[in-house]
Amino acid sequence: MDSLPPLTLAKIKGRLEQVCDEIDSTFERTAFSPLISENRERGSGIFDGTNGDLIAQGRSALPQYIGIIPFVIRTIMETGEEVHSGDLFICNDPYSGGSTLLDITMVLPFFYRDDLFAFLACTGRYSDMGGRAVGGFAPRATDIAQEGLRLVPLKLYHQGKREESLVRLIRENSRFSEEIYGNLHAQVAALRVGERRLQETLEKYGHQTIESGIKELKKRGEELMRERIREIPDGLYHFDDLFDSDGIDDRPLKIALDLEVRGSEMLLDFSKSDRPCTGPMNSSLSNTIASCQVAMRHLFPEIPLNAGAFVPFTFAIPPTTFLHASFPRPVSGSSSQVSQRIVDVIFGALANVLPGHISGAAFSGECRLTLSGHEPQGGDYLLFLALGGGYGGSNRSDGLTNGPSPVSAAQLFPLELIEKRYPIVFEQYMAREGSGGAGVNRGGLGVIYEFRFTGENAKVTLFGERGRSAPFGVLGGGEGARSRYQLILSHVPYTPSHETKDEEIPLKKGDLIRIETPGGGGWRNPFERSIRLVTQDVNRRYITREQAKREYGVVLLDDSLDYDAKRTSRIRHYFIGLAEIDRL
Repeated sequence: MDSLPPLTLAKIKGRLEQVCDEIDSTFERTAFSPLISENRERGSGIFDGTNGDLIAQGRSALPQYIGIIPFVIRTIMETGEEVHSGDLFICNDPYSGGSTLLDITMVLPFFYRDDLFAFLACTGRYSDMGGRAVGGFAPRATDIAQEGLRLVPLKLYHQGKREESLVRLIRENSRFSEEIYGNLHAQVAALRVGERRLQETLEKYGHQTIESGIKELKKRGEELMRERIREIPDGLYHFDDLFDSDGIDDRPLKIALDLEVRGSEMLLDFSKSDRPCTGPMNSSLSNTIASCQVAMRHLFPEIPLNAGAFVPFTFAIPPTTFLHASFPRPVSGSSSQVSQRIVDVIFGALANVLPGHISGAAFSGECRLTLSGHEPQGGDYLLFLALGGGYGGSNRSDGLTNGPSPVSAAQLFPLELIEKRYPIVFEQYMAREGSGGAGVNRGGLGVIYEFRFTGENAKVTLFGERGRSAPFGVLGGGEGARSRYQLILSHVPYTPSHETKDEEIPLKKGDLIRIETPGGGGWRNPFERSIRLVTQDVNRRYITREQAKREYGVVLLDDSLDYDAKRTSRIRHYFIGLAEIDRL
């Protein structure tokens, strides 16, 4: 069949994306878990029936989830189990293509006129799958069994009939069985909506036209990505970064990348990263590769999102590193912490050759806080907070303040809703002054979250990062501020061990939790930043007067916003000159 007219191709692309959007919106509106209904931690897509390749995804889907789903589908296909119309698979196994045990993937084989045409799939974050820590994020876990119930790909439905024993097994292994049960129903219902919409699409445009459109979109995705890679000079680029710890061993954990560009192809080699770790900072192979794909989507957002765009990439991620976890390594930190750091090191490696595309490091992994307890009137509760921070500055602008993790884009619950549902009261929620990395374009600010517990008894778990290693700047930009955590327990100061990770800390009425999240890294030499913008930042309390002088070379007079032109000029010319020497 000849190439389709551009208008027809655009209609097909839009219609397939609309199918995925309806799956996402149905799941979001009907799910019981606030992580899905409020945080929007879900994503769906249409995948090739022959190899599991991505065809289309929802426009508001979490890109990390879309990246792992093809691995789950290929695992299902490799088992050799016969697939029928009416089947529906469920999986959360990180070693079978998943990420963490909280991320439940469902896969629905879609048949058109008795032939397997595609797979519809959806992933959502559930609140609790058992395990040692309520909420699933267990920074003290040393084994996958301690993180919860692991589901290799299994049929939840077999030729239209639900496997009740499997539903019961899943339901009874969670501390919040009703919520789990509601989520399962919502996720199945969402995929059924997608099934009907895809059927309507095929009937409207015809099987052959849709197939031709899919092939053309994949071809264009590959061609466009190869064009972008050709713009990068051939060479080998290196970058590494450090995690605070793995949650168990109190020492830094290194992630290292060698990125090689050859013509229109790119090799991402993580072989020099540290060995598999004792704690839960290991990452499944699928999660690691999906994170690399997310980085490329940030770099080249104009390229269509389908499997063709990722054909030019190859990966070297041996099982001798913590980025290719094997059974029974724990992995609960992979999606919230490791994923973002993979994006960071890719940005760091390409900073000098793609300065117009690269930003400073974001706050690099959201702090996951879980608060669980029991109230006499409300029963058991679980509060999940994914706390935001600052994005890195870029050639376009200063970094975003209080953004969600760039890997997930999940939203924080409205504070009013949190206070209504849970026994806490916020005493501070504000931008963290001085936390953005200095630069021509400054890093975005982190956030101060301070709230008081008003219930009788509860437990809190912290799973954060960047307490030791700060978000880096690029092209001479400064580092963002590190994270800081403080708990005032019964008026006795307490600091979590390993600085950013601790598990099931008991709380009593009146206890205070204060978290200061990191800011983003800066972009380019801060002594070249507009003096007007520096004084404006001081006025808005984004930076302090001392930072204006120390980091930007702007000397302010007394308590005013006027500056000493002579001293400012002398300082700035000196440091700009040093930067020019460094560049030579």
